[in-house]
Amino acid sequence: MSEQWISLYLRAADEPALTAALSAALGTYTDDEGAEHTALLTGTHQCVVRGPLSKPTGETDDDGMPIMQPVPGYHADLLVHPDHIDALAEDLGPVVIDPQPSTPQFKWARDEHGASG
Repeated sequence: MSEQWISLYLRAADEPALTAALSAALGTYTDDEGAEHTALLTGTHQCVVRGPLSKPTGETDDDGMPIMQPVPGYHADLLVHPDHIDALAEDLGPVVIDPQPSTPQFKWARDEHGASG
């Protein structure tokens, strides 16, 4: 049986703030052309940057489509191996959504609570 990886939902004020927090906590690498990137996928974590999100207002337009409103911030979802959660959670503290959303817009595959193993 595999270990249960842990989900963290992240939010910063804007894209530069989230990128800075992710780069500081997850590390960076330089590609063959010399550009620096945040290490979003490693053996210890997987990160998907979602960017701006929106949610339904509960109202619909004339075509019956839900009217959406922006969710404040710039968002990312992070899946972390349990052996590394303490260090990453501490490093990412200012951008970790606490409490974590009870009904996140996106979930990791194979788990109704947002984590996969």
